[in-house]
Amino acid sequence: MRQKITRLGRPRLLALITLVAVIGSVTISVVVNTMIGRALDSGGIFIAIAAPVILAPSIGWYLIGLMMRIHQLEEEARTIATYDMLTNLLTRRAFLTSCESAYQIARRNKSPLSVAYIDIDNFKKLNDTYGHGGGDEVLKSLGLTINKYKRASDLAGRIGGEEFALAFPDTNLEGALHMAEKLCQMARNSRVAYENKLIEYTISIGVNTSGKAGDGDLYQILKHSDEALYQAKRAGKNRVVAYQEETGTDSSR
Repeated sequence: MRQKITRLGRPRLLALITLVAVIGSVTISVVVNTMIGRALDSGGIFIAIAAPVILAPSIGWYLIGLMMRIHQLEEEARTIATYDMLTNLLTRRAFLTSCESAYQIARRNKSPLSVAYIDIDNFKKLNDTYGHGGGDEVLKSLGLTINKYKRASDLAGRIGGEEFALAFPDTNLEGALHMAEKLCQMARNSRVAYENKLIEYTISIGVNTSGKAGDGDLYQILKHSDEALYQAKRAGKNRVVAYQEETGTDSSR
């Protein structure tokens, strides 16, 4: 209801409310005068029309404004719950919810779903060197890079601190690794301007794809993607690692 009100806008709604009020006022006046056996004269008609024309816009303006403000606050709350305000990526909760839907579609269509977990290397050192303002600029930069790079069908979220995640529907492991490698290279080549300095940073990425033994549900797919990320960290960072189902070890690229 409030969405319809917002789409119509105040002027149209005020005109509609005033028209309805005039029709209602005249109708009530005619009915009342008919019940008491008295004809409605021109003075009565004038009052029946003038009263709602004067009162309806002022009352309607306030009520419409109140409803539009409530709608705006609801939209803002929904946006805050869905998108990370710093990076403009999905929040952890929104990403996992959307990822679950993508996983169910993948199962139904018997198509692969690949997930990449991403972490900014040495982020604490970046914060210590450039301050939290510099760290925030790096987070923004990576969020912008991910948003520009991902396909329309892909899901991207900030799942905590300096950790991010990407879900690639209908994408096998090789395709996901190719995209992860490209993203890793883009981060490697990035330069973030902050207080007359250029900040360089790298990322590590762990990739996993549905359909492997041990990946019985979405939780396992995400868990193995996270494990692959930490394997990338242990292998020296600034690289992409694919989770291997046979041994739980990694395949670095």
